[in-house]
Amino acid sequence: MIETIRVLLVEDNPGDAFLIQEYLSEADSCSYQLSHVVRLDEAIAKLNDMPFDIVLLDMSLPDSHGIETVSRLQSSHALQSPIIVLTGLKDESVARQTIQLNVQDYLVKSDLDDSSLQRSIRYAVER
Repeated sequence: MIETIRVLLVEDNPGDAFLIQEYLSEADSCSYQLSHVVRLDEAIAKLNDMPFDIVLLDMSLPDSHGIETVSRLQSSHALQSPIIVLTGLKDESVARQTIQLNVQDYLVKSDLDDSSLQRSIRYAVER
């Protein structure tokens, strides 16, 4: 039986959201049930409505930007899911700060491919 992983994608860029969806649709070992929102407040509301196995979070959203995005999501009462940050920012300092906030991974979109995304999700869910 193939495992289904419920993913909440918080991404305001339609092209990036499409690419993530394509990467997850190529999985052989499990199935991904993807829900997509474009704002942090929508993500918090969605997490209040249903549980997710993982949150893929862009740090630059219309209603939140940078490390604050992670902090605001973590402080919401609804969050019980691990977070993987997806970003266009290739900055080691920001990456370290983000990891110190106990996110599971910090992935730079330009370095991302289907296998690295799927592996990161599997490891985060297993932890």
